[in-house]
Amino acid sequence: MRIGLLYTVLRKEEKLIAKAFEKLGVEVVKIDDKASKMRLGKNDFSGLDCVLVRSISLTHALFWSSFFESLRIKTVNTYDALNTCGNKYLTALRLRKDGIPTPCLLYTSDAADEEDSVDLGGRRI
Repeated sequence: MRIGLLYTVLRKEEKLIAKAFEKLGVEVVKIDDKASKMRLGKNDFSGLDCVLVRSISLTHALFWSSFFESLRIKTVNTYDALNTCGNKYLTALRLRKDGIPTPCLLYTSDAADEEDSVDLGGRRI
């Protein structure tokens, strides 16, 4: 098995993850998210079974996960998961949709709107 490890900086956590995979006999291919290139329509990462997305930048993580998914390479931290979890509003909507209690969340583009605002559950704030 070959696992891609997408990283920005090889921190202690990434080194420990790579070491744990190697102990299991898994080949780890380290991919620097700043130095590597995405070539649309070309798979420079063939042979990878999966990519663990560990980018520090949410933007880089989103670009790379969507790229690998377009190549049909599975990712741990999918584009959808990263996009939802990287956005407090989308996270709150998803948690509420799944029936998970959440604190009140108010979004307003104008402070004057606060008087007439409701939270995501329809309660007046």
